[in-house]
Amino acid sequence: MSDAKDAKKVMYSVFDMNQRGEKGRKHDIITKFYPKDLSGHQPEPETQTYELFSEKPCEMTMEHAMKFLVAPEFKVLKPDGTRIMWVTKMDLSRPLTALKDDELVVSYSELSRDALFRRVKVLPGSEEIKEGAKHQELVDFMVAWRASLKGMTEGDRVLAEKMAGPGLDGAMTGDMLNKMFDKSPMVAHQSA
Repeated sequence: MSDAKDAKKVMYSVFDMNQRGEKGRKHDIITKFYPKDLSGHQPEPETQTYELFSEKPCEMTMEHAMKFLVAPEFKVLKPDGTRIMWVTKMDLSRPLTALKDDELVVSYSELSRDALFRRVKVLPGSEEIKEGAKHQELVDFMVAWRASLKGMTEGDRVLAEKMAGPGLDGAMTGDMLNKMFDKSPMVAHQSA
């Protein structure tokens, strides 16, 4: 816990199931993204580094714990010990030609509120979406996120998807994020 404010919040437990030995593995998450200011300057996003272990829980707020739902290597537990399943990601750069036996195509509005909430919270810019958000607010965020990817080059789109995953470990600068997300729903959330 980083400050007294976090002590009052309900804490979730996060584990890195790939960690071995005595040293934890460090992971950076983006906790807040800022749009360009009026002078055109791009502030750096706020980040938080966590040292995770496979056997010892790392306690953090729900907002931060949800950022780790991007891969099965991370185990996220609610305060009551219930595991929250990770969000399966599709490769949006490849056309959908076939579905596995356990897959189907649905619109965001058909997903349960909990399934939709998990998908929203792994995306940058979802910091303003609170735990009590209504189903339609979550649908609107996902639709706006997907729409913001349409004008991007293939490389930018892949990078945006990777940024929402575990692979970049905080290597994104504010300028890189702004280039990719000029029309993003997260910029609209921050400006409002």
